[in-house]
Order: sequence, then C-alpha cells, then structure tokens
Amino acid sequence: MNGMVFAVACLIGYVVFERSKNGRSGQATTGAHGDLALAIASIAAAIVALAFLLGLPSAGSTPDEGSRPAPTSAPSSTTAP
Repeated sequence: MNGMVFAVACLIGYVVFERSKNGRSGQATTGAHGDLALAIASIAAAIVALAFLLGLPSAGSTPDEGSRPAPTSAPSSTTAP
C-alpha cells in the first residue's frame, strides 16, 4: 500500500513538473525547464494527503493488540526432594 501511495505521488509530481514548463507566460516553450521545487512540494503534499485519506500506519506502529494471542505460561515442573 505504501508503494502505491508513493507511485501515485510521483506521478502527480511528474504531471506538475511537465505542466509547469508551459505555464510560464512570455517564455518560449522550446528548451523550457519545469519547476522542480513545485514538483517536489506536490509529491510531499500528495503523500501526506493520501496517507491521511487511506489511513496508512506509521513506520513504528505495531499490529493491534487484540489480534495477538494471549501469552500462555508453561507449566512449571518441580521435583520433590
């Protein structure tokens, strides 16, 4: 799921980068460069928005405690002297 979010965010960043080439008024489009800072900012914003909407867990989170089986204690074997 995290890989899909990253891939979609990169696609959004690529589209923003390509669109920013032609968005400048008064400049020729041949050899124009896109706005890299705007593309990186849009990637970061897309990752945050998609993670918020999809509810992705953070990297350090653990699974729900309810899904884990309860620990059992092994019977102690004691021998009488």
